[in-house]
Amino acid sequence: MEPGASLYKERILATVGENVKDKKYLVVSADDFGISEKVNRGIIHAFNEGIVTSTAVMANMPGFKDAMKLIQANEALDIGLHVTLTCGKPVSPTGWVRTLINESGGFFPLGEFAMRCLTRGISYDEVYLEMESQLKKALAHGVTITHIDCHHHLQAFLVVHSAMCDLAVKYKVRFMRVPISRRYLPDYMFTTGNLKRFAIMTLAAHCLMRKQMSGVSCPENILGITEGCRDISANVLPGIISLCGAGLNELVCHPGYADVDLKRYDSYYDRIAEVDALTSNAVRQALAENNIILTNFANAVAQLL
Repeated sequence: MEPGASLYKERILATVGENVKDKKYLVVSADDFGISEKVNRGIIHAFNEGIVTSTAVMANMPGFKDAMKLIQANEALDIGLHVTLTCGKPVSPTGWVRTLINESGGFFPLGEFAMRCLTRGISYDEVYLEMESQLKKALAHGVTITHIDCHHHLQAFLVVHSAMCDLAVKYKVRFMRVPISRRYLPDYMFTTGNLKRFAIMTLAAHCLMRKQMSGVSCPENILGITEGCRDISANVLPGIISLCGAGLNELVCHPGYADVDLKRYDSYYDRIAEVDALTSNAVRQALAENNIILTNFANAVAQLL
């Protein structure tokens, strides 16, 4: 971007109106707010100087307190809860969530958590309890939660998805993410390197009906999981954005800067490249060329009330 230029200051976030189905609205949602202070800084930079419009906080991670301070200084940033069940330690007392933790009191890693879900070794009650503990921790800091999603897309598993739906209904959170693109399924999804993403989408498809029955909404189309995932670079992002269709779209991204805390908890990837992509002139041009209107979940709720 040009020095000193702030895309956020130049734009007006749209309130999604009754004609939502006729226009292309895009929520650009940065995951992992709170995983580390450096990641927090990357997200805030992509918000102030780029196209990020929303983020979701990890209430159990070392950068949480820093994230709360940054929220106060960036009041226009839309905030959700990034439920975390495979990273760090629980917010709840360990004795209350025995099926979610290992002998050292930390959450099981993704692979083991997935196997326990598939063999019914994960308790719905404990998942709900931990989710609620994380939500209450964020709410206690005065944060308004507009949406809920999950680290590692665990809401693709029915036990997690069910608990998330029930939590959203209880706390009147109107949006949650179902990690599936219902408009697009690129051919390259079926290559070996993308089978994990395809498995996530397949599991998530089974969750859509229950989500719809619960009264909780989700965007019409999710981008950044199948189309880019860990390759949202300045060269790739404009093409991903061009896939937006009419209605409400969500672009999932992971901007940030690397630090010691991040290396302890996450193997990804090139977060700095995502910061660069999300603040690039090319992405602004892609928005304009495709007549895409930036919004966030708080403004999208207006269409549902």
